Amino acid sequence: MKTERLTAAASLLAVIGALVAAFAPLGSAMESSGSPGGVIVTRSSNVSLFHTEGAWVLVVVSVPVLVALVPVLVRRRTARIVSAAIVMTVAAARCEPAPVPPMPLLME
Repeated sequence: MKTERLTAAASLLAVIGALVAAFAPLGSAMESSGSPGGVIVTRSSNVSLFHTEGAWVLVVVSVPVLVALVPVLVRRRTARIVSAAIVMTVAAARCEPAPVPPMPLLME
């Protein structure tokens, strides 16, 4: 019971996170144009990842949602383990290793 609620909550959070990542405003864009009469028109708008990169962003942000939905749709313990392994593998692959300081040259 408790596990089913947690997996459903994780799926819901993945959907919310995907929507925020795709459609949240990341910055603003300003566009200015002039007319022959000397009037300058400036227009500003908020820019989202979907706006700048297009519909392919939805494919990218849907991957974590699909991984989170696996334990909800397939109610076996193996599905939860595989889903968690995929998430941890992706998280580990995204982590950059700590920089190694340069070794001093040994002079003889």
